[in-house]
Order: sequence, then C-alpha cells, then structure tokens
Amino acid sequence: MEPSGRLWLIFAAAILLAAGAASVWMVSVEPSAAPTPVAAVVAPPEPKPAPPPASKVAAVAEKPAPRIPEPTPIAAAPVVVDSSEQTYPLNTWRIGQTIGGWIDAPALGDNPLDDQAILELSGWAGDSEVGWRARLVAIAVCGTVVATVRADQPRPEVARAAHPNLGRSGWRAKIAVAHLPRCAQPRVQAVAQIGDGRSALPLGGERSLRLAAAGGPHPVLLSPPSPALPPDAEPELRAIRLSGNTNVRRCAGLQCEIRGRLSGGSHRAIIGDETPEWLLVSVPANNLTGWISKQVLARR
Repeated sequence: MEPSGRLWLIFAAAILLAAGAASVWMVSVEPSAAPTPVAAVVAPPEPKPAPPPASKVAAVAEKPAPRIPEPTPIAAAPVVVDSSEQTYPLNTWRIGQTIGGWIDAPALGDNPLDDQAILELSGWAGDSEVGWRARLVAIAVCGTVVATVRADQPRPEVARAAHPNLGRSGWRAKIAVAHLPRCAQPRVQAVAQIGDGRSALPLGGERSLRLAAAGGPHPVLLSPPSPALPPDAEPELRAIRLSGNTNVRRCAGLQCEIRGRLSGGSHRAIIGDETPEWLLVSVPANNLTGWISKQVLARR
C-alpha cells in the first residue's frame, strides 16, 4: 500500500476511536433520571376559632365586673385626756397669795390650736416654804377649771432647789382643746390644793394660748366625768400634846431653820406629812406651820 493510503487509514481510525470514546463518556456521566424535587414541608395554619354569637358577646359585655370589697376602716382608738366638758369657775377654790409651784413651758407651735389638738402640760406643785406637798392641781383656761390631776411624780431637781420634801411634787396633764372655753385672751392657769381643804396656792408660769374658733372635727376622747371640786369641809383638826416647848422648823432636821415655837401642852393642828422622826403640822391658832420632832410628843 502506498504511504498516502496508510496515512488516510490511520486518520480515519483515529476519528472512529475518538467518536467511540466520546459516546462512552456521555453515557457514564448522564444521570439515569432527574430526582423529583421534594416540596418544603410547611405546617398548615391553625384554624381561627369562630367568633361567638353576637348575643353571647352582648351578654358578656353587660355582665358587671366583680366588686372588690372595700377594706373595713379601723376605728381610731380614743385619746385619754385629763380634761372634761364638765367645768366650773376657778374662784370656787379659796386661792392664797404664796406661789405654790410652777407651770413648765409647754411646747406650742406657731399656729392656733384647733379642736383636734391635745395640749400637754406639766409642772410641780407644793409649798416651798415648809415642803407641804399638794394633793391636787386644778388647771384652768379663761378662769374655768377644765381638769384636775395629782401631784405625785418624781421631781428631784425641785427637792434640791425648792424643798427636800418636794421630791415627788411633779404633775402632768393632757388637755383636749375641744374641751376649752373661748375668751378674748385665753391663758393657762393652775392652783395647787395644799392639804385636803378648800385652800389652794397659785402656780407661777401662767401661759397665753392661741386658740382657733371652736368647732370642727376632734378626736374621740376618753375623759373623766368632771374635774374634782374642792371639798365642802375644811380638813379635820387633830389634837397633839407636846411634852415641852418645841421648835417648829422649815424642814425635817435639826439643821433646818427655826420658824417659831410652840409651848408645851395641847394644840389642835392639821397634819400635813410625816417621816419616821418628824411631823409636818399647821396650827391655825398660832398661825404657824412647820416640822416638829416626834420626840416631843407626849404619850397619852
């Protein structure tokens, strides 16, 4: 065979070989079947509830809301005071001239006191000359006694400064402004009952008050029925018998100042106080008050 024929034959064989390889490659790479696409799984929406009938809606709308009970108010506790609505004139007492104690300065604000206010007062009471302790203190406003209190609270500073027998001469009082009378110039006054008779001594330290017009709300008050009145009768005179002439002293002790002398024999006296060794007496016939030693009392 000629060379040109061989070349053509080789060329033709190469073409056939290349075509066969291409067909084999296409068969190997072509998928057998396209995969069926999987649809995305989505949960179906929940069905909406059907609206209630109009009649039921109207019934629910007309139904009143439940009523919440209001809390029961707690009643205010009554305020315990020493004053009373039952009053009497201060001059019912027979008032002396000697100062028989003191009214401490009360804590008063700048505004007038109305009927809701409680006025708190304090002080001491007693005869500082001989230490005769007061039984009661009568407190008055506008010349009217509105309260009486006992004078038996500790006041050691009074014992040091005024008289050693007045260590328990203090007093305190709560006065309801609703109980107070009104006048042009209201003032707080007080007198001390000395002994158990009608006699009383005025207390120093009278105070002016600023009171609002009466009326309006006031607290629930718990008070005594009325202030104590002075007794109808004078204190009883007791007979004492002295074995000899006796010094009458300012206080219970030989070191105390001598105020006068009583002769031996019988005397009628008011007994004011006593200690184990001394007796506080008032002898009206001699116009003499003071302490005498019990050693001079004659045995009956």
